Amino acid sequence: MVLNGTSLTCVRYTRVPYTAFRVGDIVEVSFGIIAVPTAAGKRCMKLVLRGLSLENSTFTTVSVLEL
Repeated sequence: MVLNGTSLTCVRYTRVPYTAFRVGDIVEVSFGIIAVPTAAGKRCMKLVLRGLSLENSTFTTVSVLEL
């Protein structure tokens, strides 16, 4: 929640295609960890991507403009 004056407003995210992200972008990543049973009776740890948000694209925007 973000305090905006006297009222609380929710921060909203917009879905974008994965091609919107470029090398050099500053992003925030959230993921979960799960344990998957294997055939040998052991467990294998896996990462599950939960979210990817673009924080700053200034560096990639400037580098594209300089070309």
